[in-house]
Amino acid sequence: MKSPARQNRYRLLVVIGSLFLMVISAGALFSIYIEHKIEENIQLLHGKFSSIRVNLFTRTITGTDLEWSSDSTSINPNPHFLRLRAVTAEGISLYELVVSKTLFIKSVVIDSGTVQYIKNLKQNGQKISNSEFKHFRFKNISINHIQWCIKTDTIESYSGVLNGHIGEGSIFID
Repeated sequence: MKSPARQNRYRLLVVIGSLFLMVISAGALFSIYIEHKIEENIQLLHGKFSSIRVNLFTRTITGTDLEWSSDSTSINPNPHFLRLRAVTAEGISLYELVVSKTLFIKSVVIDSGTVQYIKNLKQNGQKISNSEFKHFRFKNISINHIQWCIKTDTIESYSGVLNGHIGEGSIFID
């Protein structure tokens, strides 16, 4: 027969193990929920990607093969576009996200892509849906091998390859 102290230790171990499994399961399910919300928001902005991975335990979001293009017009069917091979955001502060509606990220890495912008397009007055987050803060942004091009109509005005590092910044959206 087991002693009462041994039975209590066994019960405590079972309770702690059960709580641990519940936290892991809840984290995995919430990560899937966040992935679907990110997917919905990117599609609302006329974007697409091959995969988005959210890890709440490491507070990391990784997206691969991200593409965005502006709305088609009858004059120019694909005026602005962005294509990135990989984007990784690490060290997302969940506390600031929930409490102060500030998106704080320690490190963003943007790796390999293409950006094209056409300068002379008329603004059609379309408004992009407002985000509930009005403040973005970051510690580091690394940009690796982004080919960019600015055009006037169909004539290339400027182009180049962008590599760089931006340290600590803050952006307010009004």
